[in-house]
Amino acid sequence: MGRLPRRLGHHARLRPRPGLLYLVASVAMNSIVPAVPVWIWIILFIVLNTAVNYMGIEMTARVNKIMLIAELIVLAIFIVIGLVAVAQGRGNGFSLDAFYNPRRSPGA
Repeated sequence: MGRLPRRLGHHARLRPRPGLLYLVASVAMNSIVPAVPVWIWIILFIVLNTAVNYMGIEMTARVNKIMLIAELIVLAIFIVIGLVAVAQGRGNGFSLDAFYNPRRSPGA
């Protein structure tokens, strides 16, 4: 990789690369569906991404909007299930001890 223009700064070098994202997503999908090898997931992601990009910016924007809505729906479901579980007394209840517990010494 050549030298980056100064206006991009160091942040441009920290952006994830699509190949790495394909690999991480493929390994995650392989853990959910072990019958499909990682390399097939990688090819599927590349083909899907290429098809969406080939159809133009409007299609890319539409797919991004659909994915955002799907992510927000999953987040809302997760929050509701968590609140219902806490309200029913499942688990250890609500506590901030994982973040701050004055009774516990640092490093213990």
